[in-house]
Order: sequence, then C-alpha cells, then structure tokens
Amino acid sequence: MTRWLLQLTDPAAADPDLVGGKAAGLNALARAGQPVPDAFVVTTEAFHAHFPPSAFDADSAPALPPLQPALQDALAQLTSATFDPDADQFAVRSSAIGEDGSRDSFAGQHATYYFIRRADLGTAIARCWLSLWSPHALAYRRHRRPGANVAPLAMAVIVQRMVQADRAGVCFTRDPAPPPDLHGGVGAAPLSGSGSGTAHTDAAASGPLCIEATWGLGAALVDGRVSPDRLLTDRRGRILQRHIGRKRVKVACSGPAPDSPRLEPVPAHQQLLPVLDDDEVRRVTELSLAAEALFGAPQDVEWAFENGHLLILQSRPITSPPLLAGGHGGASQGQWILFKPVAENFLEPLTPMSVDLLRRVLPPIGRFIGGRLYVDFRRLRQLTPLRWSNRQLADVLLLRGPPPELPIHWGRLPLALGAGLAGYLIEGVSWSRSAHLTPGVLEQYAELCRHVQASNRYDALQAARRLFLGAHPFESIGRQAIQINVSAGRYFLLMGLLRAWLQRVAPAFDLTQLSHLCGGGEEMLSRQLIEEIRGLADLARAQPELEAIVRAESPQRWSELLATLPPQHPFTRALMAFLQRFGHRCVREIELASPRWREHPMTVLQMVRNYLAMPAETRPLDPHGLNLTAREALRRAIPRAWQRRIADHLIARIRYYVRLREDTRYYHTMGFAVLRDKLRELGTRLEESGRLRVADDVFYLHWDEARGLLNGDLDWMDVAERVRARRRQHRLDSQRAPAETINVDLTDSPEVGANRSSAVEAAAARPSGNLLTGHCASPGCVEGRVRVITDPTTGALLEPGEVLVAPYTDPAWTPLFPVAGAVVVEVGSYLSHAGTVAREYQIPCLVDVTGCVARLRDGQRVRVDAGAGHLEILEP
Repeated sequence: MTRWLLQLTDPAAADPDLVGGKAAGLNALARAGQPVPDAFVVTTEAFHAHFPPSAFDADSAPALPPLQPALQDALAQLTSATFDPDADQFAVRSSAIGEDGSRDSFAGQHATYYFIRRADLGTAIARCWLSLWSPHALAYRRHRRPGANVAPLAMAVIVQRMVQADRAGVCFTRDPAPPPDLHGGVGAAPLSGSGSGTAHTDAAASGPLCIEATWGLGAALVDGRVSPDRLLTDRRGRILQRHIGRKRVKVACSGPAPDSPRLEPVPAHQQLLPVLDDDEVRRVTELSLAAEALFGAPQDVEWAFENGHLLILQSRPITSPPLLAGGHGGASQGQWILFKPVAENFLEPLTPMSVDLLRRVLPPIGRFIGGRLYVDFRRLRQLTPLRWSNRQLADVLLLRGPPPELPIHWGRLPLALGAGLAGYLIEGVSWSRSAHLTPGVLEQYAELCRHVQASNRYDALQAARRLFLGAHPFESIGRQAIQINVSAGRYFLLMGLLRAWLQRVAPAFDLTQLSHLCGGGEEMLSRQLIEEIRGLADLARAQPELEAIVRAESPQRWSELLATLPPQHPFTRALMAFLQRFGHRCVREIELASPRWREHPMTVLQMVRNYLAMPAETRPLDPHGLNLTAREALRRAIPRAWQRRIADHLIARIRYYVRLREDTRYYHTMGFAVLRDKLRELGTRLEESGRLRVADDVFYLHWDEARGLLNGDLDWMDVAERVRARRRQHRLDSQRAPAETINVDLTDSPEVGANRSSAVEAAAARPSGNLLTGHCASPGCVEGRVRVITDPTTGALLEPGEVLVAPYTDPAWTPLFPVAGAVVVEVGSYLSHAGTVAREYQIPCLVDVTGCVARLRDGQRVRVDAGAGHLEILEP
C-alpha cells in the first residue's frame, strides 16, 4: 500500500516504471527547482491492484472498476496533506508506461480531466486508467509498433492542483516543423529551380525554438481547436518570426463538469492579439532550455501563465508526430505533383469539409493529399508529346521559367492530340464565349450567388454544384465565373507570342516595358479595392481623433470604434459600402473555414492603418503616363505599320484577359463565401441541437457525416473522435511544408542527353553567400528594409518602401502592394496574384524564392533585383 501513492517530489517517483513517463519527468523538474504545480501520483502498483495483468486483454477495454477502500482512504488523506484545505479543483492526468518517451509520446491519446472536485477524484482516476483502451490510444499503439505492444500496459495517474491559466502553450526546443521549402514529404525529391543557396544565420543553424501560445488552458491547443500564435526564437529568446493565429475559442480557467471543459468564444478584438509579449517569450524560452539541459535532449514543454507566474506543466522528448489518415495517406501509390495555381495562393492545408466539397465538383485531375491538391504526374507524363525528362516536366508544371525546347515524342503525339481535342470540346466553348464579354456581364454571377444564398432549396453541396458546375452547358457565360477565370489564363500564351514577335521585329525594344503596356487598367477590381482602402484612410486622416484610434495597435480600440461611430458618420458609411462590395473576400479564399472581411471588419481597419502610415500625398506612378511612354517607344522600335498592328492586337488581347482573370477572382470567391455561410448556418443548428460541441466543428466533418448529424442518423459521440483526430492532423499538416512532388524520380533521363531544363541550369549557376534566387514576375531593382509578413490580417505594419517578404499572396494581400517597395514571395509564378498586381503598380516582384521567409528577418537591408532573379542581403 505504501507504493500506491507518492508525492511528486518523492525520490521513488523518478522511476518511470512506477509512475509513468510524464510523472517521472515532472519529478525531475520539481526536484531541480523548476516551477511545477503541487501534485501526487497514483502509481502503476495501484493500477495493477485493480487490473491484474492476467485479468484483462490489451486490445479489449475492461469494465470501470470501483476503487478499493484502502486506496480511497489513502487518497483522501494525501489530498488533504498535499493541497490547500480550500482547494476543490484538480487536474487528473494520465502517466502511462511508455508515455512521453523518446520514441512514443502518446500526446493527446490518453485522458486528462480538468476541474475535478475532491469527491470525484476516484472516478476520474478510474476513467484515466480506462483511457488506455480508448479507440485512438489503441490505434496509436498499432500504428507506432505494428504487431507488438508499445510497452507493458499500465498507467499511473497524476493528481495536480488545477492551474487557473489565463494563457498557455507549448515550446519545442528544436523546431519540429522545418521552414517550408516545398521539398519535403513522402517520396519527394527536391526540385532545383530556386533556393537560397546559403547557410542560415547562426541562430537558425543552432536550431530555433518554436513556441505556440493561446488564451486560457492549453487543452484547446492540444485538441487542435484553435490556431495558436506561433513564434520562432533564438536561444537567447529573441523573436525570429512571429505568426499571430486567430484564436476563436478558449478553455476558460474554470469549468463545470469533469467530462467537458467549457469552451468559450474569445472576444473578437482579442482573437488577433499576441498572447505573449517579448519579455514573456524570453521567460518561456529560458524555462524550456532549462528543461532541455536537465534532460539532455530537445524537449516539448507544456507551460502556462497564472496571474503572471510562469509554470511548467510537463516536459517530454520531442518525437516525430505520427502521420495519421489525412496526411500523405493514399500517396504511397502513384506519382503526384503539387497543383501550383492553388499552392501559389496559400500553402496551408484545406480543412476536411473544404476538401470533401471541392473534390465533388472538381474535374478528376488528381487528389487531395494532406489537405493540398496534387495532380497525377504519371498521367501528365503520358499526355506530354515532348521528350522532356521528369525534372523538365516538373519545372514546367510548377511554372518555373520558359519551357525547354526539345524534340517531339511521336509515339505520344496521337494520345496528346486526342486529349487536346477532348479538352477543347469540353472547354473550347467557354474559351470562345469569354473572348469578348461586355462590361457588367459577371454581375449575373453575383445575382446567382445572392439567389442561392437566400434559397433554402440549396444545401452546401447543392450550392457548390450550382455555383461551380452550372445548370447546363448553354447557361449564360456570365454565370460561369470559374470557367471564365480558367479561360482567361490564355494571356500567358499571348504574352509568349508577343515577346517572340517583338524579339523578331523590334530587337532593340526594352521588354521590361511590357508591364507598362499589358496591365489590366484602372477598371480592374483589385485596383478599385486599393483605391477604396485609400479613400477610407483619407477619411480617417481628416479627423485627428479618428486617425489616432485607427493608427493604434489595439484591436480592442478598433472594436470600440466600430461600436460607437454613428451610422451616418462618413467613415462608417464608407466602411459599410466597402464591406458591401468587397466583404466576401479574405485570406485563403477557397478555404471555407476562413472568416470573410464582412465577419471581421477589423481586418479592413488593419489595411487602413497601413495606408495611414504613408504620407497623404504619396501616390503610385501614373500608369496611364507610363503606358503612353511605352507605346511611343514601341512605335519607334517597330517601323512598319502592319507589324505594329499585330503587336497592338496582342497587347489589347493581353490587357483584356489580364483584367478578366483578376476580376473573375472577385466574382468566383462570392461562391466560396456562399458555401461558408451555408456551412456556418448548419454548424450553428447542429451546435444548438447538441450534435456538435462547437459550430466550427462542421469544417472537420465530411459532408455525409454532417448530413447524418442533421438527419439524426448520427450524434456527437459518433463523430467526436473523428473531429478530434482531424483537428490534430490538420494542425500537424499546417506545420509541414507540402512536398512539390511525391514518388517522382527527378533524375534526368538519358533520352534528353545534354539538354537540361532552364531551372536546372539556373540551379547549377546559382550564386552563394548572401544571394537568394527566384524568378522575375515584375522587373525592377529596389533597395530597402525587409518586412516579413505571414498573414496580412494579424496586425503587421508595412512601412512605405519596405520589401514585403511573404510565403505567398492572394487577393487579400492586394492593399499592401502599393505600400511596398518590392515584393518577394516563397511560392508564386508569373501568372500568380503577386506577379499580376506587382506589374500593375510597377513594383519589383521576385517569386519562388525558396526559404526567404525563414532566412530573412525584419529590418534587414536588402537589394531586390527582380529582373536578374535574385535578392542580395546587404546586412547580416
């Protein structure tokens, strides 16, 4: 009986076979003087007294046992001796044999119960024991060591003072997710198209720490219910990168029931506030490094702040997270390549509901792997009638520079022609019908979206099919925004023809002036979006008190501003008009879980704040004047009228399709906003009926599951474990860079001989040292200071003339472009949004600069020479 219960600081509690891995780690921390909450341990000997090894099956859950009277009496005595007499809230936590080990963490697989009262401790301990046989714990054991038990099946239990945490999180003393380089993944081979070609800074070389933080208790973070703040620090606690997550819910520091910690919504103004200030980041770093030094290995440290005091709740070795269903599952067969047109708009994985609805309406061109869209490389290989190596084909599909010139593969030509004919029969009509659209025709799609949104006839799946597939092939082209968007991509082909023509008839013409000639014009909706943001800034600037509030960094003041300004105030009217027109837009627009601007108007105020930092008289270069100058230069360079007429025709067509492609994004994202609203309404209904715990859980279901819940065929218990596992997997996938290729051999084949792709040649000639290389999307050379922004909605202030460095951009980033001196993105292409908008505003833009977000830091001085395809770091 003496070994059934032990104080956490008892020397005997250092034995992991007696107290489990988690408790043994806490024992070491407490005895080393680290701030660990008071606790005691119910040992594995007590477990075996209630579950004799011969009396249970490792793969079959036994019945819930009553605690033996001797244990109940000892438990009451030790609780009174360990904790304050008035304390009546405790955390009961698993500490299984093999848990928190160097090979298997079992993180989140066994039970933890919060807010347990003294009278309920015995029941909570027994339930912790039974969590050894929970479905996800059994699946984890089988996955990690198929055919064998992970460790002798036994569990100790920690009874700990309930920490009333207002903030909590984890710290990895080595970043478990390396900086995104698009070259990792299952069976992936790195593409040699771009890269830093340099060593990291000293801080990065020694390994940054990764801190994740959220409001309230850390349970919401472990379960994947929040997108936490994520920071990378050096080993002195200096912040290298900071990404502020949108923390919509929290587990409050008091709770009503053992089984259900209370989830509370985080106030809107607090969701995007940083959880930790710089000094607190340093304290978390120091505490975590002390744990690493104590255990002699990189640690995963769980911490919490309680009334300003930093506590350590556990520390375990960092283990590689298991790849559950939804990661690269299903990718072991076949060959796949990342679908670049989507990846260059956002790298994060889509949520399960977004994947499920999109796969039902997309053509069968590939599959979603780890929440990202991949296309069938083997099939594309078969349809390519050219003698390109796998590497060369991959470079072309990833939109890296002009395609190599290689002989035709005559054996594949008939199949390629047949596929081309079939494609024309399917899409050719759209190409023809979209060639000469009248202004305003796409308002038909906006009207369709309003009709679908208002009608109860359409659920989310029916709405997706109606908005993205159309009613029938002969429907008005104005109601087919996505088809028009795809067909407008032909401007890239026309640009190639124009370049070739000018090189032939006007070799002296400066091709960098094509960006002045081929822009979409002031009628382009992305330009109008920027001008309306600029107008809001001018209205705020006209009233010093209003300007001071918007310039403030506190979203709480913005929330108060929106609540107190009268409806007839000029700024309020202008803001409402902006949201009426552009409120369906957001970051990651095809992700149905992404909140739209109309849901969070404070995001718009962040854009206005950036413009207020610019002098009022600052305006971009006159595009009309630049266009006239370039036209005159072209007229002088082409002496013959008929040659000029061909060039003018190509330029007119390119301008038309550039504007059409950018404008259709404005319209087709209305469809995604309608789907989101349908799903939010469904999630609310399911939450109110008790079939979902949180309305946002609907985004972690599949459509058939959501319908089953709505019809009463399923209830919460049927989907609870699926939602939990998918949330955790989505969080893990979000920390992993997507592989560019999966199971593709990128070794140049003998048939190409000495011919090598342009990307490979560029890699061979890639400079080293302080140069980062990429591809030019908009020419120009600028010197300035770096501003790294990973999300334009989280409060980062871009000063005029700074070099915007981002992982990618989509239309929600548009208002930042006129402020920036240059734009550098990790993923992109000439066709990407970054390139299109940068060319409109004559801003140098470098895309596909692998590792730029991890390598560069705020304030560094750099020179961006986009035309030469590189960025030079002028300061270390």
